[in-house]
Amino acid sequence: MNKLKQLRISKSLTQSELAKELNIGQSAISKWEKGKTIPDVTTLKSLSVFYNVPIEELLQNDPAPQKPFIQAKSNQPLSPLQRRCLNYIVNLNEIYLEKAESYLNALYNISK
Repeated sequence: MNKLKQLRISKSLTQSELAKELNIGQSAISKWEKGKTIPDVTTLKSLSVFYNVPIEELLQNDPAPQKPFIQAKSNQPLSPLQRRCLNYIVNLNEIYLEKAESYLNALYNISK
């Protein structure tokens, strides 16, 4: 679960209530919690004060469950480049994961 959502729920607040408290739109909070955007620096500072946590903690999310979106085509071990690419993708922020997957699918289809 998204850290911002966890903190909001721990204070028993709705998105609308938090939006009023911070004087921002509820849709912004929804986008943060879905991982579509992240708060700007000023808002991160406000959230840090409001929740009494460091900014770094606000940007942390629980690790997503591992889902096998890359299928092995053979039993051959991964090359060093393939391993580096996979490590990079696994550590991507949720916001960019879909974009990376789309890009890799496009590259895969071009190379066929």
